[in-house]
Amino acid sequence: MDNAGNLSQPARVDYYAQPNTAPAAFGDIDADGKPDVLVPDAAGHLRKAGSNPLDPPSARRLAAPGDGESWAGVQYTHRGTLGYRQVDDLLAHAPGDSYLSLFRNDGAGLFTEQASISVAKPTVCRDTERLVIDCPQHGFGSDWSKVTQIAAYGSLRGDSAVRGVLPATSVLFVENGRLWLAERGFINDLNDEAILLSGDGTRWADHELLTPGRAQGTDFPTLWARSKKDGTVRAFSLTGTPDAPVFAAFADPDAGPVLTTLAPAAHPRVGSDGDLTGDGLPDLWSADAAGTVTVFPGTGTATPYPTVTGFGPAV
Repeated sequence: MDNAGNLSQPARVDYYAQPNTAPAAFGDIDADGKPDVLVPDAAGHLRKAGSNPLDPPSARRLAAPGDGESWAGVQYTHRGTLGYRQVDDLLAHAPGDSYLSLFRNDGAGLFTEQASISVAKPTVCRDTERLVIDCPQHGFGSDWSKVTQIAAYGSLRGDSAVRGVLPATSVLFVENGRLWLAERGFINDLNDEAILLSGDGTRWADHELLTPGRAQGTDFPTLWARSKKDGTVRAFSLTGTPDAPVFAAFADPDAGPVLTTLAPAAHPRVGSDGDLTGDGLPDLWSADAAGTVTVFPGTGTATPYPTVTGFGPAV
C-alpha cells in the first residue's frame, strides 16, 4: 500500500527462519544446547524437570504406551535420535507390551503432538565377535514383550558432533536378564541385528540402565547401572576403536567400579542425561513421585573427555 492507499498486486515473499544456534547436545529436547530431565508428574504426564506446570507437558499421559494412561510405569529413554534431528526423540515401552514406540520431537520438546511410530525388533542375533548366534537359545524373542529395560546409549563411533550434527544413537535393552545392543538402521528404526553383550549370563535383570554419555575419559559413551538390590551404581566403559569397539566390560554387571549408592527405597527413580550443572561432567539425578528432581553432581576431570569418579552432595 502506498501513501495514497493504493494496493499493489499480491506478491509471494519467501523467508528463512534462523534456527537456534545452540550447539547440539545429547539429552537436549528443546534445542537450547543443554541436557534435560524428563519425569512423570503427579497427574501422569511426562514433563521437563523445572518447567512451568501450566505449560503443555512434554508427553501427555493419555499417549503413554500400555493401558495405565500414565507415564509413571513406562520404560522411557531419550538420548539422541533414530532420525536426523538435533534434539532427542523419545523411546518408550510399557512392561509386557509387544511394541517399542518412538515419539518424534516436534523440535520444541513436545513428543505426543503426532502419532508414535512402532520400532521393529531386530531379527538377527550376534555375539560381541559379530558371529551369528541362535536368538531363542539366548532368550531373544520375536517381540519386545520380555524386555525389562531400555536405554538410548549414544554412538559406537564416538559421541562428538560432526559438522554440528550428533551421530545416530544406539539402544541398549535387557531381555530375559541379558544385555543387548542395537544400532540405528533406516530412519526412525533399528538395525536388523542385535549384539549380545552379556554372554549367556542373566544377571542384568537386577540392574537399571543409566546413560550419562562420555564419562570414562574417551569419546565413547559410558554405561552406568544401578543394582535393584543394594542401590550400587557402577560404571562400564566401551573400549577399542570406532571400527572395532570392545564390549568386554559389559559382560558382568557386578564387576564395574562403584561410583555411589542410591538405595531404591529412598530413590525409586534415578537417571542420567549428561551434564546438568554446566561443569563439563555428567551428573546423576533422582526423582520422587511428584516429579521433583534432585541432582547429584559428577566429580572427576572434564578434559580432554569427562571422567566421572564419584558424585558430590545433592543440589
